[in-house]
Amino acid sequence: MVSETFGFHAHPQLKNVNIRNDGITLRGEKGAEVKACFRGEVTAVVNIPGMQKTVILRHGQYLTVYAHLSETTVSKGQKVNTGQALGSLHTRQEDGESVLQFQLWKGTTKVNPLPWLAGK
Repeated sequence: MVSETFGFHAHPQLKNVNIRNDGITLRGEKGAEVKACFRGEVTAVVNIPGMQKTVILRHGQYLTVYAHLSETTVSKGQKVNTGQALGSLHTRQEDGESVLQFQLWKGTTKVNPLPWLAGK
């Protein structure tokens, strides 16, 4: 389920403050399997402060980013198929929520990834 869409939004608690989402935030079940939205090649598996483990896939001129993973099941250079498991969803200790930050980049431009997930 999409809990936050792409782009700028009013902050939920701070009046006159806007926040930017470079992708979409998807709410999931604790430990849920995170899968590739399209076939590609793993270009990075990294730990990003505040984003936990992150997998980046290359799909030609596009990159997809899957952040907030607790575990990963792929490695750099590995080819993956559509629907292949990349890892499992991290659960935040502060609120018990499990969310995936999913981003789509065309070159260096951030793009709304929601159309890539249509019908999935």
